[in-house]
Amino acid sequence: VDRLMLEQLLDELTECDPEGKRICELIMQGSSKEEIADTLQSEFGGNWYKSKAVYREKQVLDQLCKRISLRIP
Repeated sequence: VDRLMLEQLLDELTECDPEGKRICELIMQGSSKEEIADTLQSEFGGNWYKSKAVYREKQVLDQLCKRISLRIP
């Protein structure tokens, strides 16, 4: 994926899903699911992140894949 396109997608996520944007950033940094859950829990609060981190990661990645496929001719 083109770096510019990825940056545009992340900018869109900032507006509609800041948590999703943070998940993407953490994935790109190579964070594990446990690290993602810990980070989200500390930054956004709530204990549910431990049990929902895997689901949320998949949901965000699915959204990005759909947006990318709509932009690629």
